[in-house]
Amino acid sequence: MALPYIIPDDELDLNLGILLLIIASIGETARKRLVINNEIAHIFFFLVKNPALLNKFLYELEKPGLPLLPTEAFSVASLSTDDAVYYDRKSMRFLLSSLTQRKLIEIVYLPQKGFYYKASELGMETTSKLDSAYFQRTKDFIDHLKKVQSISLKNMINVINRILKSELE
Repeated sequence: MALPYIIPDDELDLNLGILLLIIASIGETARKRLVINNEIAHIFFFLVKNPALLNKFLYELEKPGLPLLPTEAFSVASLSTDDAVYYDRKSMRFLLSSLTQRKLIEIVYLPQKGFYYKASELGMETTSKLDSAYFQRTKDFIDHLKKVQSISLKNMINVINRILKSELE
């Protein structure tokens, strides 16, 4: 009997952990301004999962990047970004609804702005337990994303599209 081949990047609990860390770490500013909506969650998740692209993104915005490990900088995934993931909004909705159902995040409606996400108390407790080497490295990536919280969504999208386009050329 053959065992199924599971792609670790697609593992549900791993992706829920990454998204929860993003929302818990940068979902609110120090002044309690909510930051993470569907689009921002999707962009930040995509960037955290693609560290080489994250560094290019930070560089384009004139923000300092971070030193990448050889496996992050020279893997097949880093040298050839799967942009299909960037355009897959359905998976992000599924991850957000899964975190909501598990009561790890809360949804807040802001009139004239829409829906935003922040970590619940249970979500904050859960993130403190995500302490493996992989999640520690993920937290490093997220810390660098804090530097772009003030960048407009439109500008973020333009920068990512420019980077993806340049990779195709």
